[in-house]
Amino acid sequence: LARFVSPLVFNLFCVAHLGGLIELVMDSNVPRMEMFFHTGITDYILFQSWVPKSVGEYAASLIIVFLMAIMGEGFRVFKLRIEAKWNEQIREEAHKRDASPLLLQKTISRSPFILRIEVARAVMRSLEVFIHYMLMLVAMTFNVGLFLAIVLGSGLGLLLFSVFRPVVPDNGVLGIIGDEDCCN
Repeated sequence: LARFVSPLVFNLFCVAHLGGLIELVMDSNVPRMEMFFHTGITDYILFQSWVPKSVGEYAASLIIVFLMAIMGEGFRVFKLRIEAKWNEQIREEAHKRDASPLLLQKTISRSPFILRIEVARAVMRSLEVFIHYMLMLVAMTFNVGLFLAIVLGSGLGLLLFSVFRPVVPDNGVLGIIGDEDCCN
């Protein structure tokens, strides 16, 4: 029975799905997913309903993606400023706990856990990852215009928001938060 039912179910399942796939391929309004850089204007952009079909819609899409990239950089700088403020609050909290003069001179080995800060930090990190992964998915359309909108928007966002990046002392040397190397 298993030998008979298994192929029958498999064939019914495949035929049902292939029928939908054949209709999808035959529909001329569905854009192809090109897996190389191209300059067409009809691509899925994040959602099935976001497919520019005219030059005007494509231009609006470029502007929206450009603004998303600027917003991503702005959010990143905002997060860095908030992080600097939170780190100062955490340092103050640690110094309150370890108030002896000898301990204040030592480096704090473990920062205190402040729930409201850690929850806010987790939410902000999630939003930052969300924004940047959405931009990554747009870049994966391999559309040259959309890719350039992301690159140029990120560059302009960095330029616009760099004046707001926090500068903090780090071991007696001034450094800009967010410029740390990943491997040091």
